Amino acid sequence: MENKMSRQEALEIVRTRASAKYRGARLMLLETLVRLAFSENGQHKVTVKADTLARRIGVQRVGLHAILKAFEADGLVEHIRHNHKITYTVNLKPLSDLSPIDLEAKVKEQKSKRADKARAVYHDKRKRDFVLQMRDFLLQNSMTLGMAGCN
Repeated sequence: MENKMSRQEALEIVRTRASAKYRGARLMLLETLVRLAFSENGQHKVTVKADTLARRIGVQRVGLHAILKAFEADGLVEHIRHNHKITYTVNLKPLSDLSPIDLEAKVKEQKSKRADKARAVYHDKRKRDFVLQMRDFLLQNSMTLGMAGCN
């Protein structure tokens, strides 16, 4: 399969569409596979050591093969294993069919949720501190008033 998509275009598809379906090591592996398989002249077949890929994404070889099988089931990767090496090609057509994700809006939403949570914790702490201060104040004054009444 000859594809004239450049590396930059392929990485843009992975960044904007793959995060809707994949997370963590799977997303990192997919980006790594695309970086290796695409050049400015298009796509080509790549052979790489399985241990090198596994180390790059922080999984063991068994985990790498499980992810590759999942990618193959999704139609993203065609791979062959031979002597601890993997020869593969990438097909981004299934990702192109997914709707793009606005990364800036997603990050903004995450930051907003984090800020709201921090504000709630801050206000709860302030309310708790106020209640404790009032309790201490009332206890101190009641003891002073109680002593004044004894005279």
